[in-house]
Formats: sequence, C-alpha cells, structure tokens
Amino acid sequence: MMRSYRWALALVVLIAAPACTASTSDPPGREVSASGRTSTGLWTPTSSTDGDLTRLGLYGGPIEGGGSASIAAISSSGRFVTSIRPDTGTSGPLLTGTTQMGWWIPGEEPAMIPAPKPPGASQLVAADAYDDAVIWRETRSTNLEAEDWRILAQSPSGGPAAQVIASYDDYYGADVVPMFNDDRHPLALVEDRAYWSIRDWPTDAPTAPEQRGGLYPERPTYRILTAPVDGSEKTSQVAQGAYGPARAGDRLIYIADDRLTSGRTYGTPRIVETDGSRLRTLYRFDALTASTRITMTCGTSTYIAWAATRNGKDEINILPRDEMHPRRIPLRSAGGSTEISCGDRFIAWGRGSGRGDATLYLYDIASQKKTELGATRAYGRVRAQGDTLAYPKKTDGSRPGRWVVATWRP
Repeated sequence: MMRSYRWALALVVLIAAPACTASTSDPPGREVSASGRTSTGLWTPTSSTDGDLTRLGLYGGPIEGGGSASIAAISSSGRFVTSIRPDTGTSGPLLTGTTQMGWWIPGEEPAMIPAPKPPGASQLVAADAYDDAVIWRETRSTNLEAEDWRILAQSPSGGPAAQVIASYDDYYGADVVPMFNDDRHPLALVEDRAYWSIRDWPTDAPTAPEQRGGLYPERPTYRILTAPVDGSEKTSQVAQGAYGPARAGDRLIYIADDRLTSGRTYGTPRIVETDGSRLRTLYRFDALTASTRITMTCGTSTYIAWAATRNGKDEINILPRDEMHPRRIPLRSAGGSTEISCGDRFIAWGRGSGRGDATLYLYDIASQKKTELGATRAYGRVRAQGDTLAYPKKTDGSRPGRWVVATWRP
C-alpha cells in the first residue's frame, strides 16, 4: 500500500550506511558495550530566538572513530533518544554493525543502553519514548521483500539494559518470512506497552491457521501487535487491517482501513482510539478510492492529525477534539511521502523520502500560524514531544548532518 516510501527509505539506508561483504557483529547473546560510543563534541549550544521558536543548539553528526549520531525520539521526560550508527569505511552489500541506542540530555554525554546483540548486523527502523522508557524496532534485513523485525525495550521496571520483548520468529513460531512492512509509523509506546505494525498474509497469524471468512485470500494485510515493555506477556494482536500506531495523550490511535481486509479498491478508513479495553472512532472518512490513502497519524490529548495523499497530492489534516471538522493544509510534496510529528501545541512535518518541497514546517494549533523551520537536502522529518522539537540541519550532503534542538513556546 505504501511500498514506494519504504523502498526509498531502504535505499537511503543502504546508500548512507557503510557496508562490507560479511557481517562483523558479535555473536548473539552478548551485550553491546556502552564505553565505545560516548564520543565528545556531539553537542554545540547555539541559542537563538525567532519569534516563538528558540533554537538551543546542534546535536550529532560524525563521531570520533567513525559513524554518526542522530536523534531518534524525544521523551516526555525531556530526554532525547540518540541512535549511533557504526562506520568502518568499507563497502559491500551488507551492513557492518548494529545501530546502538542511548539516552541523551543537552550538555551531557549520551548514556548508551546495553542491549542483546542480534544474530547479525541490524539497522534501526523506528524508536519511541515515554517518561523513562524507550522502545525501538530493528531488522537485519536489507531485502526489500522481507523484514525480520525485533522489538526491544528498556524501562525502569526492566532494569538498565534493554531486552527483546518481541520478535518475528517468536511470534510466528514457524518458518514464516515476514513481508516488508512499508508502514510510515510502525511503532508507538503508550504508557507501559509497545505497539507495532506488521505486514503479512492473513493466514500467517498464529491464531489463524486457516482462511477465515471476509478476508481476501490474495491480498496481504497489516496487523497491529502489542506487548508490555517489561516483557511479562507474550505478543498479542490489537487490530487487523490496521496500521500507523501512534500515541495520543495516554491512548493509542491507529488507522483502520476496510480495503485491507475486503480486497476492494474502495472503502471507509477510520482513525481509531483505544485505551486497551474499548475502541472509539475519532474520525470516519468518506469512502475513498485507490488513489487516496491515509499515510500516518499522530496526536495528543487535545487534537489528532493525519497525513494523506489524494490523486498524488499530499495534505495534512488537523482535528482539535473540540471541533467538528478538520483543518486541511495542502502541501507541495507529492506521492504520500510526508511525515508528521505532534507536539502539545503544534504539528511539524517534512517531505520524508519524497521529492518536492524540501522545507520543514511547524503549524501552531491555536494561532493557525505556519512557520518555516528550514530546508534540508536529507530525509525530511521532525521529531516532536511536548514543546520540544528536533530536525536535521541543512548540509551539502558530503557528511552526516546534525540536528537542531529547539523549543516552541507561544
């Protein structure tokens, strides 16, 4: 459904990530050492104010010894999740090492998180954080048709080291090759539970050994799965024919699309909210055609937002919870590549991996004012949480970019 985006993302990763002809990672079961990844010089304070936007400084970029650091998520606790990708300066078809994750506070060195090593070099797919817990999704796959996903979590209840709380092989319990998941927002942390989407055939699920009525037998679908961050329960299914899990306040929201289970080219997508026991439809779309799709959503306790593409043109819709009709923002990006991120009082977005408008934007919910954050030649995305945001600084493309860390306080 959104294959073009993830194909482009995977190509970006393969081009940008150094590689070699054989994996050089340690055997599985050993923990990543944090000592080799606390390089200095990652943070440069550069405070400046532009209206309601205050730029605090720059983070990341190339690190001593090779590799690069970036911001993967922002927590409600005010801490940042940093990802450090190794670099050996070699070339070849495979990745050379596993992306390492850590906590970071401006002015301090990153505190890397010890984690079980995968059977082979793995790349980060997505990360999310809430309070003092962090989750991330990684894969060893560089195959654009399959994704051998693992979900890792680190939280106070689980101790200082991360643990694998779910994986494709544990979930399927059989020789099933998971399909490449082209969901633009495939992971969310809500309270003490991780949620993630997968893409497979309906008959692949452990609880569905036979074809069930109403499922289209020749069309893959999306599922949303969940597990607690402390690993105390097995993986369970939240929804089928659904994708784009995101946190909105203390609840989960996601996109449910009838077309994913009916096999038809038209249907009625919905944005659904759940507290774990009850489902509520927040917004029901008019019947959509094959040329229209909802690509991702985000939200808070006061509003929800979603990105969509209609006849090749991207748009963003914002729906405050006390209003009846969404506000529509047409964009200059195309192809359904736009990525959105929600702060408490604003929504921010970039073009993702697509072409078109390279500018990153912020829209204030109360004033309905749109602000340009800057342009980037790299992947166009913004991380947001509360009144804090981070976005890539424009570079000439010759070296890993740094991230602008800022606050928005009207």
